[in-house]
Amino acid sequence: MAEYKIKVKKSCDAESCGFRCQEACPRGVFLAVPAERHKEKQSIYPRHRITPRFSYFCDGCGICIPICPSQRIKVVLKMTGEKILKKPLANK
Repeated sequence: MAEYKIKVKKSCDAESCGFRCQEACPRGVFLAVPAERHKEKQSIYPRHRITPRFSYFCDGCGICIPICPSQRIKVVLKMTGEKILKKPLANK
């Protein structure tokens, strides 16, 4: 089975897109975490970002790539370094 490395830029603002990649991923790879690590920096309602916490479940389907409106997700085949590319979804 191929292994994939998932990169999500730290500038991800999951709340602005409605956690789309987390909902779309059939393998449950993504996890929403507070954007600030230090509790004193967090407000009462902390902002969240997405992290590929369970990347070992990734099968490389690439559904998450076009779902992200800000193009902050990259999926790479670990063995070759080849990027998984998906065409953007057509707006309906």
